[in-house]
Amino acid sequence: MKKIIGIILSLTLVLGLCACGGPTPTEAANDFMRAIKEQDTETLKTVYAGGSLDITEDVKKGKGKDEFDELFGDALYEKLFAFEYEVSNEKIDGDKATVDVAIKTYGLGTSFTNFVSEFMAQAFSLALSGASEDAINKMSVEIFSAKLDEAKLDYEKTVTLNLTKKDNEWVVDELAEDGDFFNAITGGMIEAAKNAENMFSSGEEK
Repeated sequence: MKKIIGIILSLTLVLGLCACGGPTPTEAANDFMRAIKEQDTETLKTVYAGGSLDITEDVKKGKGKDEFDELFGDALYEKLFAFEYEVSNEKIDGDKATVDVAIKTYGLGTSFTNFVSEFMAQAFSLALSGASEDAINKMSVEIFSAKLDEAKLDYEKTVTLNLTKKDNEWVVDELAEDGDFFNAITGGMIEAAKNAENMFSSGEEK
């Protein structure tokens, strides 16, 4: 389970790359969102307060290792970048600005939560019956694949981006990897992963 959570968090790091600045905060935010959606690595390297980082290949390194890695590398990866967005409500105060970004994407957080619940119930039964680790892993792939297939493009959230004007260009301020923006753009998956991690941590402490 910790492996699954780790992969999810690694996937969200891809979204923490940089984006092209613009003459207005709204234009810069649109460039930022477009570059993320299209995985435009050249644009993503240029202007982001958090620094330049391209780990797209790191996210795909797991492909081919096992069925779960293939699942994350294909089905989940595709849905992560299928989001829609709209930038509005620009506010400028000197060299600082904010814009709101309305995001609509797949409810991957719900998919993950449902997967965890079903997996735990079935894995416990399989373990008691003496099932092998391979059998349990295969079951986990089947369950999560089914939950991804059920995901709808119905998760909606509006978040605020902060921007700073540097050298006459607006750039997006550094974003917390586990903050509201990444949670919204992954369809609530950050929150779901945190909840799952906390649940398993509590169980281990007992």
